[in-house]
Amino acid sequence: MWREAMMELLDQLEAENPEDPALAPKVKLNRGLDFVQLDDLLVDLKLTPDVLEVPVPRYFIEDRAKELNDRDKFLQARERTRLVASAKRSRAVEERRRQAGVALSKDEAVTKIQSMLRGCLWRNRVRQEANQELVFVGMKPQPVDPKADPQAIEARHLLARKQQLLDPEHGTLRKYDDAVVSLKDKVLETEGEDMREAIQDKINAWFIANRNPQTGEYPDLPPEEAGGSKVILQPPLPSVEELLADEAAAAADKSKKGGKPGAAAAKKPAGKDAKGGGKGDAAAEGSGTAEVISSAFIPLIEGAVAEYIGKWQERPAPGGASREQQHDPELLKDELRPLVFEEVRQQVDEEMRTLLANLKELVAAEAAAKAGKKAKKKKGGKAKKGAGGKKAKGGKGKKKKDPTADRSMESLFAELASNGVLVSPPKVELADYLGGYSFMGATLEKAGIIPDPSLAQIRQAVTEFAILPLGSQLAHERLPHIKSLLLYGAPSTGKTMVAQAIAHLSGSCFFDLSPRNTDGHYPGKAVAMLLHMVFKVAKTMAPSVIYIDEVEKVFVSDKKKAKEFGGQEPFSRIKKELLRELKGLAPGDRVLLVGASREPWLAAKKDEKAFMGVWSKALQMPLPDYAARRLIWPGLFARHGGKLAYDFDLSTLAQLSEGYAAGALDAVVSGLLTPVRRERLKMHPVDIQEFLHWLCRVQAVPQEVDEALHKWADRTPALAAIKGAAADKAAAAASGGSSKKGAKDEKGKKQKK
Repeated sequence: MWREAMMELLDQLEAENPEDPALAPKVKLNRGLDFVQLDDLLVDLKLTPDVLEVPVPRYFIEDRAKELNDRDKFLQARERTRLVASAKRSRAVEERRRQAGVALSKDEAVTKIQSMLRGCLWRNRVRQEANQELVFVGMKPQPVDPKADPQAIEARHLLARKQQLLDPEHGTLRKYDDAVVSLKDKVLETEGEDMREAIQDKINAWFIANRNPQTGEYPDLPPEEAGGSKVILQPPLPSVEELLADEAAAAADKSKKGGKPGAAAAKKPAGKDAKGGGKGDAAAEGSGTAEVISSAFIPLIEGAVAEYIGKWQERPAPGGASREQQHDPELLKDELRPLVFEEVRQQVDEEMRTLLANLKELVAAEAAAKAGKKAKKKKGGKAKKGAGGKKAKGGKGKKKKDPTADRSMESLFAELASNGVLVSPPKVELADYLGGYSFMGATLEKAGIIPDPSLAQIRQAVTEFAILPLGSQLAHERLPHIKSLLLYGAPSTGKTMVAQAIAHLSGSCFFDLSPRNTDGHYPGKAVAMLLHMVFKVAKTMAPSVIYIDEVEKVFVSDKKKAKEFGGQEPFSRIKKELLRELKGLAPGDRVLLVGASREPWLAAKKDEKAFMGVWSKALQMPLPDYAARRLIWPGLFARHGGKLAYDFDLSTLAQLSEGYAAGALDAVVSGLLTPVRRERLKMHPVDIQEFLHWLCRVQAVPQEVDEALHKWADRTPALAAIKGAAADKAAAAASGGSSKKGAKDEKGKKQKK
């Protein structure tokens, strides 16, 4: 069953991405939808939905731990500066308010502070003594010693090994860097002369083979821009056009030599081939030869496995029994030989160019002596100058000026951080976006209904579209280029949290370009400078995430409607520069624009086309269904330091909370689990009535909003194409049925006559 499912998936991939792009079908894989419903396959294969979760590699953050920590410290220092400034302003306001009333005296203020502090200390002391008494009488288990916990011990060992590896003075990386320098010098000393002689011999042989036999002139050594002596040592392979041209020339020569008999002989088998051509084609078609499916990552994986088998499988660990990772000198020498060879080759090229210039002077002097004339120096300076001038003149073009060319990247980084545009993303995990997999997707698709994506599918899509391309340069080069991602859904569905998780898990810089965050900064035409600085720093400090909340309001051109949004500056002031800078993002730039929208239908009519055309991918953040709510409630309780009772009626609570967003459920749990209530959970567990008391304080998502979001989703390109095709098919079926009915009526009339 597993083999059949994989073969079916591979057949679909081959149909979508054949080796010849001209043979690619116009029909898109999965009808252009971003979510594949595999729940029926999971049931058949008896697998859990966990196998579909795409893990995020930890090295995205661990390998850049020092860099990310330094960046967070800098941004936190800037944030503290901003908070201090705002605190000073708030204190000034409080001072003005206090002047209107009666202020406390110094003694009264000291008394209040002491009473609060002593009360807090005595409450902690009483709580600690009560816990000790419960442990003493056996009513409470002994606290777990973190030093004796096996998991904590393993974590400490892992941290110690990483610190040993990254120690700048005596760490393993420092030893490796020192070994690279010493072994490189050793390779150059022991093998450099042999390399030099081999290169010189090949270049001398090339000079002799390509010397002009009539004049005796030597050819020029290829320039360094073209590779220098690399062209001689490793000549490039001929192109396909050259091979076809050589084959055609050889066939023409053969036909000329053969004459008529050859032509007659050629005609004879041609007829046979013509007669048997159909059979041969049929045999070729019926042979059932397997086509090779191309992939961007499988060859890399196979190469890595082959490298491991060839290098490491039979080789003992250099560190021996200890866990310290050490380098292998022989393998390191193998990696350093190409670098040493390249350095020696460049030195030999310089020497051979000097030698070649001397040889050319000798040849020219001999030729002049034979002719009885003195060698004349060629005048090429002016021509070169003129040619260079023309080239420079022709090379001029309209290039966008950099308004920040005279500023350093550090100053731009600090300015954006001071204005709150560049912020440190909270350490949010994608697993915090709680929710499970839907097992009704395939059933609904078979019934002709396109289901909403499940919360687990949203996590999977965000990992594939955003986190992996941002965190890995290798994945970014081989995956489809996605430079913008839209997250749309009802309020409190986790759009901002997902954007922060993307930045945290990929180790990206987080730029908050939301209109409400930048309101009051860079007014007027200075907004162009803001966008230029953001994208310039984002490209340089890649990977980067540029986040815009309420992004649909940026594309609203109706001035009357825009005034309702509030703010000192119009929300649409960044639209023009945003589109220009976004267009300039090349496939090599690891920069992702993430937009969050709760009312995407606001960009209507002419604004809707521009709004939809910006996004490479658009993901709908759905409301949690019944199965998701059964997972969300215990997860939120655990996140806030509580735990539901074993016999708690979770099914009823999940049913009663239908229509509420995940953010609203989080607000319910955070309001319910106060510190005092958490202490009383064991004696007085939470019941349904208490939940309903807090659930009534938050607002559910109105049904009108959910319907409006689904209507807007139906207008997105993929769903619009599917809906349009279904409507055309239904119309064709209806017209066919009506024509058949009309034909039957006419036949009945004729029979009556």
